[in-house]
Amino acid sequence: MDQNKKELIDKLYQTANLVTESVKTSHQIENLKKEDKIANQSLVNSANARVGEIISTNEAKIVNRPRLPEACFVAPPKRPRVPDCDNEKKVMLTGVFGFLMYFAFIYLGAMMILVGTDPNFAVPYKIIPMFFIFIALMVPWLSTGAKRAEILDYDKNCQAYEKSLQEWVNQLDEAVNEEVRKDLYNSFVEFDKSFLSFINETDVAIRDNYSAYNKRKQELQLEYIKKYNELVEHKKETDKELASIDVLSPSYYYLALDIADILKSGRADTLKEALNLAIDDVRKENEAEERRREAQRQEDILKRQAEEERRHNAAMERAAREQNDELRQQGDELRRQGNEMRKQYNKKYDTSMCHRCYNFGRGCDGSFVRQTGTCGSFRTLR
Repeated sequence: MDQNKKELIDKLYQTANLVTESVKTSHQIENLKKEDKIANQSLVNSANARVGEIISTNEAKIVNRPRLPEACFVAPPKRPRVPDCDNEKKVMLTGVFGFLMYFAFIYLGAMMILVGTDPNFAVPYKIIPMFFIFIALMVPWLSTGAKRAEILDYDKNCQAYEKSLQEWVNQLDEAVNEEVRKDLYNSFVEFDKSFLSFINETDVAIRDNYSAYNKRKQELQLEYIKKYNELVEHKKETDKELASIDVLSPSYYYLALDIADILKSGRADTLKEALNLAIDDVRKENEAEERRREAQRQEDILKRQAEEERRHNAAMERAAREQNDELRQQGDELRRQGNEMRKQYNKKYDTSMCHRCYNFGRGCDGSFVRQTGTCGSFRTLR
């Protein structure tokens, strides 16, 4: 192997190594970006979790909220409904109706008294007019009695309401006395102090937490920038060194190792021949890989079709069995119906028995047998 070819092969191997190093550095840069994103998200989650922990821890230091005595929550008595006695129109209509009813019943009673004086009427009928007169006299009182009763009940309910209201006020004054008010005031003061202490402590702790978060974030950012710059600088140096070799065009860098192997094995003597062979080998390898993928795809299709055909055949066999079972059941049912119809026909139109044998089912009574010997009346028909 001459000196120039050996130097070319060494440069090609060096190119392949530099290409590998450049690709590796690019992957390291991408992984560094992903790691930085995950670290920042983890830092944010940790800071938020710490804030929630601070709040829950400080909330436990707040004293219980003061409450009024249970007696303060007793509802006051309900005021009675005021009767609708101020409606002048309703009162007037009630009086007019009672007045008309009063005269109507007096007139009816007078007419019945005049008619009842007839001696043809029985004695009990003479009492009826007096009864209607009494009812007529009671109508005006009844029409206003309900209002009077409602007003009287309202007065009683008002008295009971005043008494219940006074008892409720006394109970409330007894429950919320001066000592209770003082203790309640002190409880509210203590609660306000503890709540303000919670606000202040929580605010300070959250500020410290976010200060630590920002500090740690800056540290991570500096570390990320340092590593990123180192990787970028290393990639630049690798690309610069790769460009200084100037053996292959950048579009054929990925073939450097293959070209070096071809030259080393003696399959080609020049760089151009080795490049063409490498391109042809890659093309053949890609075609072979494509054929393998196509064969695998066809195999998968055939397997899927075979599985679908197997399922289809199984479904057809199952449907055929079900149809055969149904036809067999129908045939059994038809045979049963035919046998039943044949039995009925033979029973109804059996010419081997006379009507006595058919009706009694145990042969003739004897007289017909003695006269004819047996059921011979049907012998000619048979």
